[in-house]
Amino acid sequence: MVTAETELGCFGMSICYDVRFPELYRLLAIKGARVLFVPVSFTKETGEEHLEMLLRARAVENGCYVIAAAQTGVKPAYTAYGNSMLIDPWGKVLVRAGSETGVFFMGRSIWIMPMRSAAGCRPWKAGGRTCTRWKKK
Repeated sequence: MVTAETELGCFGMSICYDVRFPELYRLLAIKGARVLFVPVSFTKETGEEHLEMLLRARAVENGCYVIAAAQTGVKPAYTAYGNSMLIDPWGKVLVRAGSETGVFFMGRSIWIMPMRSAAGCRPWKAGGRTCTRWKKK
């Protein structure tokens, strides 16, 4: 498990294949990660069916942002799906790059503030119980 402390908080690092194993991301979150970086290279077929669902699940399960940088285009053995994404702790896709090559970014002021409030309510920190801040009044 790899984490990095930065002035913006703790970042968790993984690779493409890891996204199918939620336990790794839980351990990264327990180590303090607030942002999970997941470089991915899914095939077009698998990406269309699984990529967004898996990335959103890792964000929601751990109350973390997920930043997935994805390869796109035709490779020698397959066509890469692309669709780099920035996902918030509630599972909302904030930015999606699509299948074109390019760069996207989200300004620090836009997502760091919500990160601090969302990170304080992680379901697993409540011992498996629902966090009281999520209950409707």
